[in-house]
Amino acid sequence: MLVVTRKVRESLNLGDDISVTIISVRGNTVKLGVEAPRNVQILRGELLEKVKSENLEALTVARTQDKLPVDELAMEIRRAAEKKQSGNNSSSKAPDVKQSS
Repeated sequence: MLVVTRKVRESLNLGDDISVTIISVRGNTVKLGVEAPRNVQILRGELLEKVKSENLEALTVARTQDKLPVDELAMEIRRAAEKKQSGNNSSSKAPDVKQSS
């Protein structure tokens, strides 16, 4: 993990098209601004983990009816994640916009 120190109004660039700016700091709360293309999905870490967990649970329930072995279930999950990742890396890029949560 890269650890970077930034002050308010300073930014950090990720690649050529993503910028993270420190908006404010109050106590232990840091407000960030993220500028990224529309096709880049931005989720808080805890929300991403919840979505992954719910997806795994739904897939497990669906596949239990088919009685697939656990190894095949894991492969299904990997394939779905790879398919989603390859869809996020498409060559068509939307214009940059500022997204807020």
